[in-house]
Amino acid sequence: MAVSLLVAMTGEAEELPWDDEDNVPATAAGRASYAAGVLEVEAPQSLLAPDGGPSSEIMDFCQKTGVSLDFIFCGDVKGMLRAAYRREKGAATA
Repeated sequence: MAVSLLVAMTGEAEELPWDDEDNVPATAAGRASYAAGVLEVEAPQSLLAPDGGPSSEIMDFCQKTGVSLDFIFCGDVKGMLRAAYRREKGAATA
């Protein structure tokens, strides 16, 4: 894991700014609840629609909060990072 490598390289394990509570959950429901907790909003109760696609509730949650479906369903944060970067870059040039 990258953090372990960083710790080994810097020798600053005691100074890391997080603990076990900041680990991202392994399930989609856990990630939705985690994101809601971090953002201090209510977590969606339904993730999947009857047809197996994303529910309207999770779609609304993602649109309102900026949390990506990739993060919820796959645990992938790259899309959220890129979107945040583009927003900040756009705000800096405006």
